[in-house]
Amino acid sequence: MAGGTESSARPFFCPVIPDEKELAEEIEHSKISTRSDTRSQKERDAYAEWQAEHRQRYNEQQYFDRAKQVLGSAMPYKDIAAFRRAYRAREDSFAHQKSHNLVRDYKQLQSYREELGRASLPKTLENYQKNVYNKSDKENLDHYIEARRRGSVSAVASFSDWQETDTRLKAAFIGQTAQNGVKVTGVSKHFVDRVIGTIYQKRSGVSFKNLQEVIANGKFAEVKIDKKGRKSQRIYIDELCDITINPETGELIQCNPNSK
Repeated sequence: MAGGTESSARPFFCPVIPDEKELAEEIEHSKISTRSDTRSQKERDAYAEWQAEHRQRYNEQQYFDRAKQVLGSAMPYKDIAAFRRAYRAREDSFAHQKSHNLVRDYKQLQSYREELGRASLPKTLENYQKNVYNKSDKENLDHYIEARRRGSVSAVASFSDWQETDTRLKAAFIGQTAQNGVKVTGVSKHFVDRVIGTIYQKRSGVSFKNLQEVIANGKFAEVKIDKKGRKSQRIYIDELCDITINPETGELIQCNPNSK
């Protein structure tokens, strides 16, 4: 019994972990001495540049191959040369941003499509990335996604529809003087939502024809001030719709359909 215990027992090995100073010294000792390196500084620099280039090419190939596997037919680059040109573009350029975030953006787009419906989002990854890397378009896209989640924009309206409505409203009304004497200077995102309407909140949209009629000929109520000190004024025609405008800034805030 005693002999068996001694033969089965093994010493416990506990590795000695060097402290930071000892580790730094070991790394320094492991380096090749420059005294034994007979190359010139120019040759060493050229070799370092060659190594960096090959590491970069290797990393680009790895990412390109992974992107092809993940994206499949949605891959926007036909070959590694086209991808590499985009990948090495100026850092603040669209080409650089979309190539470096290719896989991440594709996965995010797929996630939005699963949540909101494929028809609601841009049809291609290229178009989606154009929205993502344009500040104003990104703000609109973020608003649209949140509005869809809240149910304040109907599912039948795609992001493209929302963008088109926003553009039309701004073209139609900015610069016009409303019946209350206020010049329209902007259109809020909430106003765009209200024009489109939603079945979830049982709220119909508002036609451009009715909006134009109210802006030009509507009656207007007294100016109101909310708890945050923001002013608003309602312009309306009972059988058509009412519009709320900020009388100080000239921004169209919201609108609602009216009926007798």
